[in-house]
Amino acid sequence: MEMTAAFSTNDGKTFVNKHPGDALFLDIYTISETKTVFLKRLENTAPEEKKHAQDDRMTNAVVLQLP
Repeated sequence: MEMTAAFSTNDGKTFVNKHPGDALFLDIYTISETKTVFLKRLENTAPEEKKHAQDDRMTNAVVLQLP
């Protein structure tokens, strides 16, 4: 079994415990029982949030994660 996952990061070295829309980048990995493979880094291009949990910012973060 294999899955693809996105992790929030600001520096590409450490993952941050933040909402994906608040991080500078999303690192995309394929993960299986035997290996983990880095696929790509996506820059967060979502607009600045005007209020907490702003709907359009979340939509942009989710779209970034889609293939």
